[in-house]
Amino acid sequence: MTRSQFLKKKVWRSFNINMPPQLIPIYDILQRDYNKVLNNDYFREELLKLELYDENRKKIKNGDLWKKIGPLLQGTKYIEIEKVNRKGVEKVVRKKVNTNSMVSEWPIAQKGWYLRIFMDNLIRLLRSQDEKIMIYTLLQANGMKINDDLFDLLNQAKIFTTRGNIENIKDSNKKPELPRKDTFELNFSSTDEQTCAIIAPNHFLINSYNDHYIEYKI
Repeated sequence: MTRSQFLKKKVWRSFNINMPPQLIPIYDILQRDYNKVLNNDYFREELLKLELYDENRKKIKNGDLWKKIGPLLQGTKYIEIEKVNRKGVEKVVRKKVNTNSMVSEWPIAQKGWYLRIFMDNLIRLLRSQDEKIMIYTLLQANGMKINDDLFDLLNQAKIFTTRGNIENIKDSNKKPELPRKDTFELNFSSTDEQTCAIIAPNHFLINSYNDHYIEYKI
């Protein structure tokens, strides 16, 4: 398979817009804590334990991953306590308790929805990291050569990327690692109308940190 046959034919286009100034305080908080998580050894270890794909290399849904990442970020943990029922039988039960967390300190009205955006950023980065590791592994298996044989291996692994990305991974000459800082993307696609309501294709209402809606047109 040639490189041109390998690459997907889909074309994705994006454009930059100026952030509404009312969202800057939210963004600064999320960007700060995003890098805190990426630079924290405990969080890194727990995040890297997550299974991102099933046995068929099918992506596990973000919603299922939220259930595992959310308690980690919210400081939720379980403790075992002994209880005696009416019959005098002792049993051990698990009780959920919440400890202090960065999320609880966010001065944001819709914490839950912004937490989803936060977790989606982590999932995006983890998937990207997983893909880079697979590319590096296949590069090694192919004698670090970027040729049609490599693209065949990538195609079999259902990895679609650019030659430039492969070259960057090869030039690093080491197994890719999860970065300790990254640019946070304030992407409202995983929220609902409580956070971002669509009035028209280019017209939005966005919930700011003080629970007031910002009208924004692109």
